[in-house]
Amino acid sequence: MFPLLGWGEIPNRVNVLLDSTKYLHVQFNNCLYQFEDPHRENVLRNIRRGIAPPITGAIWPGAVRLLNTTTELDEFYARVAKESEESDSPNTRFGQKFIAWLNRYMADTDHRTRAKPLKNSVMSHAFKHWHPPAWASARGKSKREGYKQAKQAERGNGHTEGEQPSEATSQPPPPAPEAAPPSVTLSSLTPATEVAQPATSSSLPHAPEVA
Repeated sequence: MFPLLGWGEIPNRVNVLLDSTKYLHVQFNNCLYQFEDPHRENVLRNIRRGIAPPITGAIWPGAVRLLNTTTELDEFYARVAKESEESDSPNTRFGQKFIAWLNRYMADTDHRTRAKPLKNSVMSHAFKHWHPPAWASARGKSKREGYKQAKQAERGNGHTEGEQPSEATSQPPPPAPEAAPPSVTLSSLTPATEVAQPATSSSLPHAPEVA
């Protein structure tokens, strides 16, 4: 999946896989990590100085063991296929983290070239043959539906607030005043011309970006 660090894994050797504007994707020994600021800059500074970065501070899913060949992936996926109980599925839970790490890596871009990482044959094999148990798939679907409903509710609330007229402007205009008696001055009968302005677009909540 990723080139080995020289002739096999070299202890305390760091391989920067991708340096984007937001995330830093690194391989440290046989594990994968992702960092964001402020840890991202600290890790880069240590790497430039030849210092092994601390493994603390990595964002979720944390330290992910590297499955670097199709043989390793097939052996691991065979163990996942045997797990049917949610309470006893360590391989499935690790697989979810491994795929989550890969998804974030593949969706990122280099901060200089703006190019996405190339998907090699081992990565394609990892995505193609990842089949989590039914309970994991159902939980993932439930979470996605929950996120979708929450975002729809936010958009719906914003639309309602933007379209609903204010109370001051929703009332019909007052009737024209009747002719005033001669003893009353015209200035006392001049109707008020100040009208409450409707809410501007700048006061509307902004819809969040879709991930």
